[in-house]
Amino acid sequence: HKKIDLMKKKGIEVYLQVDDKLNELNFDKFSTQKNKNICTIIGIFLDNALEASDSALKKNVSIMLTTEKNKLIINISNTYKGVIDASKIDEAGYSTKGKDRGFGLDIVKNIIEESSYLKNERQITGSIFNQKLIIKIK
Repeated sequence: HKKIDLMKKKGIEVYLQVDDKLNELNFDKFSTQKNKNICTIIGIFLDNALEASDSALKKNVSIMLTTEKNKLIINISNTYKGVIDASKIDEAGYSTKGKDRGFGLDIVKNIIEESSYLKNERQITGSIFNQKLIIKIK
């Protein structure tokens, strides 16, 4: 919530869509570690979306939460400026934002590699960067 408020204060248009069917998913069996991993990943995605869209000509972030066959899907899209080298994006230290940065998506990659219940899909289309986190509930 605080990250969305910060985006709005910076003049970033934020679109939030939450599927009504989220209530049907059973999150009770999620361990503290699973919750921590998911929060870490979403925090990194939101921080990156905020920073990238803040420097873009059009400042937009879209957050969508949906469900699909016992899966929670969190989709975060943002505008950005510049060029992203998709082949380097998960490397520690790679950043389009300058020196001594670029560790967030490496952290995400490591968490997902160690977690059978998480999957990340990414797409870059024009000036839109999209991260999709797929969380298996059962």
